[in-house]
Amino acid sequence: MATATTRIPVDRGVTIYTRFGNWWIDIVQDHARTRKPLKTNDRTKALAIAREFAASLVSSTWNVKLAGETTLARAVPMFAEEYEAYQRERVTEVTVRKSHPGTNP
Repeated sequence: MATATTRIPVDRGVTIYTRFGNWWIDIVQDHARTRKPLKTNDRTKALAIAREFAASLVSSTWNVKLAGETTLARAVPMFAEEYEAYQRERVTEVTVRKSHPGTNP
């Protein structure tokens, strides 16, 4: 006999629920549904993890479809590119501060 699963809404399109004693996240983004285990049986931890996912969805930093398609071979060059851009930005910021010492960081 199946029991009703209690779903806890976290944010728009994001809910968590228990399955086999562990918490799962259910995300619906751009008409695509993704369910992933949160690898915890602690409700508080599950909510914290889910809120982090929801926040990154809102800021568009985590794309469910792209995450599902990304392999390590694709992720490493993506990371390297983003990291290099970040480093260039930091060097520019430090250079600007050195050339204008009266400005606050």
